[in-house]
Amino acid sequence: MISHLQKQTGQAIINIFETGLVHGDYSVLSVLADDPGLISYGRAQTTLSSGHLGRLITAYCQDPQARDGAALRPYATGLRKRLRESLYNYPLHRALRRAGSDPIMQALQDVYVDEQFWHPATAAAQQADISSALGTSVVYDSFIHGNWEAMYQEAREGYAGMGWGEHALVRRYIAVRWAWLARHPRQILRKTVYRMETFHLLCQQENWRLTLPLVVRGIQISAKTFSTQEKTGMSSRRALFYQLALACLQKTMK
Repeated sequence: MISHLQKQTGQAIINIFETGLVHGDYSVLSVLADDPGLISYGRAQTTLSSGHLGRLITAYCQDPQARDGAALRPYATGLRKRLRESLYNYPLHRALRRAGSDPIMQALQDVYVDEQFWHPATAAAQQADISSALGTSVVYDSFIHGNWEAMYQEAREGYAGMGWGEHALVRRYIAVRWAWLARHPRQILRKTVYRMETFHLLCQQENWRLTLPLVVRGIQISAKTFSTQEKTGMSSRRALFYQLALACLQKTMK
């Protein structure tokens, strides 16, 4: 069973991959016409083409307390329909960046990450007999970045029945995914091999429990990183925002 601190650490690693910040950047926006995601937004870089961005913004606009709901509501339908016109809608881009500073949006993104990525990833890890904090984080990274199932099946080839154990399977998966990224026809994906390099180093260090402190891409993650956030007093307020956001998200997903 992964502890709350291990979950925070695993998610922090991917936050650094996605936005360069331990706690993630809720406002960051990437708009690239030649990128499969087209528009990527927020802490987990939810994308237009996947439909995640449309669902996220729809849920946000349904919250009567959303500070920037009125500004984003006119664009919600286009985002849900994954319209490419959103690539060139600069008022939309400005509204998205501004909404990222709203605690409601931040809470909603936290909920969305858990519901759409973390919980499915932990379920997939359990099905693959992966229980360590590091192994689960590797799976979570693939749910965020994409293509878990195909890479897992390739990693399983020659593994089934060998009795290698979880650590060997995770190491093989990292190698398979590393090779896939390194040879990918899209340069933007080739540049992300550092994700597997990071996990490979953690495997070499035998840090399967994600014991702190650790350094990812030059950024330190420590227990103090998370305790400092708790001391700000945001935890109690965030709990309320979290409940409101979850209610909106559940309504959207029906």
